[in-house]
Amino acid sequence: MVLLVFLLLWTDLVLAVQLEDSELSVRFWYGPVSLPVYPQPDKPPKPARKAAPAKKPGRRKKKKATQKPPAQPVRKKKGDMGELWQIICSLLPPLGTLLTSIRVTRLQIQLMVGGTDAADTAIRYGQTCALVHGSVAALSGMMQVQIDRIEIGWDYLHAGITEKVSLELRLRLGIIVAQALRALWRLIMAIVGTNGKASAGPESGKSAASENHTGGITNG
Repeated sequence: MVLLVFLLLWTDLVLAVQLEDSELSVRFWYGPVSLPVYPQPDKPPKPARKAAPAKKPGRRKKKKATQKPPAQPVRKKKGDMGELWQIICSLLPPLGTLLTSIRVTRLQIQLMVGGTDAADTAIRYGQTCALVHGSVAALSGMMQVQIDRIEIGWDYLHAGITEKVSLELRLRLGIIVAQALRALWRLIMAIVGTNGKASAGPESGKSAASENHTGGITNG
């Protein structure tokens, strides 16, 4: 049982993404389980429902219009925004760890660049190379990237860009579970901390006022 749980937590959740000729396809993998994400398969048409029998015309009772009291605007307290911001800040570290733990594997980029003439093709080719290699370098600085192939060519006879891009986004289930528990713990601590401050605020103010008052009497 322990070994099975360990294998399930160690298994990767995989999103296989492919873009070819402006057609996007995304598929989800977890072990032997495979599900299409986009595009969704066509569902079979539902059978037509039988028409309900027509009701006989009759007198309809008029409902008395009930006047609802005007809704009062909800006033937001200044403390609510501070508590909300504190909760958001407590969730940022687990989210950052989760994003940086994503691995990009089997990255393949094949582009064919064309323009209206030779000069336009050369300009587009240079811009495309700079964009692709710069984006891959920036992505490699944030997470692990496994590059299988990057090919960028030019075609003077075609005014446009032909693309074929495929990659896999991988993330272990154990990391998701660990960061979810970490986020839950930080959220609980943030809520307990804000409630503790809110409850201790008036009492501390009263105690300070009483000390000042008694101090004035003794000194007198």
